[in-house]
Amino acid sequence: MPDINKTKLSKEVTDKYFIQNNTFVLPVKTNQEDRIDVEIGDSKEANFYPQTKLMRWDNEVNFSVRLIENSTEEETISSETDKIIWEKGNYKIEFQDILPTEIDTGSHKFIWYLKEKPLTNKVEFTIQSKGLDFFYQPELTQKEKDRGTFRPENVVGSYAVYHQTKGRINDLDGKEYRAGKAFHIYKPKIIDAEGKETWGILKIENGIYSVEIPQKFLDEAVYPIKSNDTVGYTTIGGGGTPPWTWFEASGKTQIGVLSGTMSKIQIAANDAGGDSSVSPSRSPSVSPSASVSPSVSPSESPSVSPSISPSVSPSASVSPSVSPSISPSISPSISPSVSPSASISPSLSPSVSPSESPSVSPSESPVANQGRFFQYF
Repeated sequence: MPDINKTKLSKEVTDKYFIQNNTFVLPVKTNQEDRIDVEIGDSKEANFYPQTKLMRWDNEVNFSVRLIENSTEEETISSETDKIIWEKGNYKIEFQDILPTEIDTGSHKFIWYLKEKPLTNKVEFTIQSKGLDFFYQPELTQKEKDRGTFRPENVVGSYAVYHQTKGRINDLDGKEYRAGKAFHIYKPKIIDAEGKETWGILKIENGIYSVEIPQKFLDEAVYPIKSNDTVGYTTIGGGGTPPWTWFEASGKTQIGVLSGTMSKIQIAANDAGGDSSVSPSRSPSVSPSASVSPSVSPSESPSVSPSISPSVSPSASVSPSVSPSISPSISPSISPSVSPSASISPSLSPSVSPSESPSVSPSESPVANQGRFFQYF
């Protein structure tokens, strides 16, 4: 196994990564509420291995993947711009991190190459994880498509990765779990030397992360071929009718944006004795569900029904989440004068059309027992 020789690395790599124990370490996000770190190599081993490890919430959860290969040929570690490059025999892997910006949530890429036609049509990695669940994202059913649900092509056949037990705006220690989503592993595309493309078949099971390449593509490809395995640091992209749409993730309805970043969710409901309050729920063993169906009556009565039937789960595609609980206790009467503490402008008349959105201070939390309008960030 080779050692990392800093003198042979590019300035972009040495400036970007810490090098410790033959491992490249990158703090992607340094705020303690939502810290993300990446290790390329294995910090627990003396030698360098073709492994990448992603950690979130100050390593409360993590997963790592390592190439399975048994050749006896010499291996090398080098770099090109900000890419870390490992090569051995028929394999070459480029590790690269796209850091988060105001318009990009960031991602980690491990792009593997096959220099010649392989003996098998599968490339396999071991995968280990701590505190995470992996949810396969299948093709949508026709019924889901008919109701306007949208799933991008690189999300079909991908995996949404969630915290096993946490999923709320924050926790007692101040961590920002939001919907509990940690990463998204996108379906990889395989590209040959002439630019011909096909989708790889991604599968994670029994401790193995594998990418199957269609045999016909391997037979006809011009080598080398490469993948674009990508792990997103936050939610998957949405699509459909601008500016936002409902789409499905692991079988649960969620909110996504066609472009840009959704900054808030607004739910308006009047007090007409129906189901006018919202109570988010999440199954502890699966990815967050999100069904929204609060009833809104066009006429307003001063009485408020205390019943809570609709459930809303935080969307995996929206970084700002919804607090997982809203008190079901609702005052049975509302004064025509609305207190400013309810986050609603006091100039509102007691009769409110369900299509109107009273102004709400974005710095205040929704008040379930006084307002007819909920706003989440």
